[in-house]
Amino acid sequence: MKDNKYNLSVRVCHKGNVLYLPVPNAKLTENQYNQVYVREAMDEGSIKFRESVNEFKTRCERIYSEMTVYNPKRFRELVYSKDKELPKTLVIKDLFDYYIENYEGITLKTRQHFRLSINKLETFQPGLTVHDITHDFLRHFDLKQQEAGLSRCTIDGVFRNLRRVINYFMLEKKTIPKTYEYPFGRGGYSIKSFFGRKLVLRNDEIQKVVDFKDFNDDKEMEYSRNIWLFLYRANGINFADLIRMRWDSIQGGYLIFFRKKTQSTRKNN
Repeated sequence: MKDNKYNLSVRVCHKGNVLYLPVPNAKLTENQYNQVYVREAMDEGSIKFRESVNEFKTRCERIYSEMTVYNPKRFRELVYSKDKELPKTLVIKDLFDYYIENYEGITLKTRQHFRLSINKLETFQPGLTVHDITHDFLRHFDLKQQEAGLSRCTIDGVFRNLRRVINYFMLEKKTIPKTYEYPFGRGGYSIKSFFGRKLVLRNDEIQKVVDFKDFNDDKEMEYSRNIWLFLYRANGINFADLIRMRWDSIQGGYLIFFRKKTQSTRKNN
């Protein structure tokens, strides 16, 4: 407190941890607070003050919702950092580039996937804008890519990334005009559900691995087999999960750990 003025702050609660973020230029005396918020004064100054505070609160909510993994230090940095300038055009490549470079929590693998998608779109029709992305365009792109030998999975991946970028600039950044005719979903193009064929070992083949004993004193081969069995019996975890395990992962007769591929999803945070 300074000069009998208090900092107005946004309180962020996450799994029992509390973070206070002071609202910039929002210091009030007790009397001023009562006037602005308790009595809800309708003079121009009070209205503008409430608007600026609400904008800051909305900014906090937006940034929090975009973080796949919550980190209080990083969250604070993002809240007080200046927003990077949004694309001035609706060119699809510009929108993809902004999303790839600025979306919080995007992984390197996802960045690469999005870059492959925009490359496919740009190769097909250079200089695409949002207004070029129509139901007819999507059907035409789909047909031509199939004729070129692209797999169903690859084509649908391009469309999912394109849809994500359009949704981001429509619903979150709100730079795509409301008059834009959304090309996906009901009445538009429906992205197909594709489940690729996976080759797996039969039960009798797995049993052969379990029973195998002919290692010819090759300790490395036996060790490799044992590691494979551990991964299999641990519900099919991958090597990244195994490498990250520690002795304290063993708790009361159970092995407790988070899968690498799901640790960044909101429900597991």
